[in-house]
Amino acid sequence: MTQKDLKPFPELEGNDELLVLDFFGGVTENDKETQNPYIDCYLTPFWIDQAANPPIPHRRRQNQIKARLASGYLSAIHLGQ
Repeated sequence: MTQKDLKPFPELEGNDELLVLDFFGGVTENDKETQNPYIDCYLTPFWIDQAANPPIPHRRRQNQIKARLASGYLSAIHLGQ
């Protein structure tokens, strides 16, 4: 499997939280690449309650982040990247 190097989301610069991709949103125009529209990605920070047995993940929806991904890079997203 080939791995593409993706540019980081500018919206996540300096963010070291664990994030989960909750859902994709609307499609918007990409000024830089007109044939490659943006897709809004909604990422939610979460933390894991290690005291629970089994550990329970908790999402912090109030801190949800909307980041844009050019549609041409959708195929490059996979677990662990």
